[in-house]
Amino acid sequence: MTLTGKNHKKKDRSPYHEQRWTSDPLNMIRSVLLALAFTTLLSGCERAPPEHPVAQEAARAAPAPPVTCSPGLRLFEHPRLVGDAVCIPEAPTRIVDLSVHAVELMQLSGDSVIGAKPWTTRILAKNFPYLRPDLEAITNIGDPGDLETIAALGPDLIFGTPHFIAGMEDQLRAIAPLLVYEASAVGVWQEGFEFVGAALNKEPLVAQLKQDYQDRIAALQSVLTERIEQPEAVEVSIARLWGSNSEMAMNLANSFSSILVAEAGLGRPASQGLSAEAARARYQTDGNVRISFERIDLIDGDILFLWSEAPDDDGDVAADARYLQLLDDPVWNSLGVVRNDAVVRAGGYWVGWGFHAAHAVIDDLLEHVAGVAPASVAPNPMVQFNQEDRTERRGDTAH
Repeated sequence: MTLTGKNHKKKDRSPYHEQRWTSDPLNMIRSVLLALAFTTLLSGCERAPPEHPVAQEAARAAPAPPVTCSPGLRLFEHPRLVGDAVCIPEAPTRIVDLSVHAVELMQLSGDSVIGAKPWTTRILAKNFPYLRPDLEAITNIGDPGDLETIAALGPDLIFGTPHFIAGMEDQLRAIAPLLVYEASAVGVWQEGFEFVGAALNKEPLVAQLKQDYQDRIAALQSVLTERIEQPEAVEVSIARLWGSNSEMAMNLANSFSSILVAEAGLGRPASQGLSAEAARARYQTDGNVRISFERIDLIDGDILFLWSEAPDDDGDVAADARYLQLLDDPVWNSLGVVRNDAVVRAGGYWVGWGFHAAHAVIDDLLEHVAGVAPASVAPNPMVQFNQEDRTERRGDTAH
């Protein structure tokens, strides 16, 4: 390598140095041989001779030493686990949830996490009043999460996703075993529950919840087919309203509510009914995309579910005020879906993420698209759920 620049000038060799290499050929040969011998010696000291390719392959194929967990712990591995396998309690009971899935799954099993983020408990309590007694005992750990509060709770297991715990991983691991998992796109929302269920020994509960959901989707499909000649031709538009600005957002193919509408066999407006790949090409996202008020023509359809979800009460009040303003706006009133009186002011549960929200969306589709009372054709199992019969009805195996 040639070094250049003012700090790396070549050193000039003296005439004496040059003569040593040219005046005596025997000296030159001896010097070269000596240098080669010295280089070989250094090479032998610095590294071992290269292994045979077969030996190298065998070394690579050798299994890593097994991880041994202490008594009372088990080694947890899962395809969605971020990082290496983790030793966790065999029967964890003091759970802190820095994501969203453990709060709901523990509640559905008749138990409770001891700490969670305020956004998670707030959206559940606001949209599902029947959950409020179960949620009141959960400690608010703040957002993104106060480490002192979490440590004081004495958890034996902590759940989190990369988005929610960025920069906190080492501190959380010092408090309790930490399970970091990839929360896939909300469109495949059940995978988060499968992960948490595997860690909490609640796989039978998750399996039953999934089956309940599939049974109810099938019932919805049946009712839609009976009452609508071509359900797939009904353009169901889904949009989010904010109170703080004039923007809205459309729910695209890989959003929670869009997946439910697709599974019901209903159609979407052309602006929203794109495949995930096509949505990414047009909008640079396949989940939710913000649009200016000037482009609200993109949310027109046969029926519009317009929802809002704010992190606090002030945000909810602002969104309601914004909706009242829309009622007198000529641009808003130019939409066909508005003229046809087919706008549904939907609940914040349309944001997603779990079984309570999924069944609430199904209720809305039964009532506003199929035109039937949900309880008359497919009662919501979440509303029927109560503390006394959870364990028996859900097939839970561990508490």
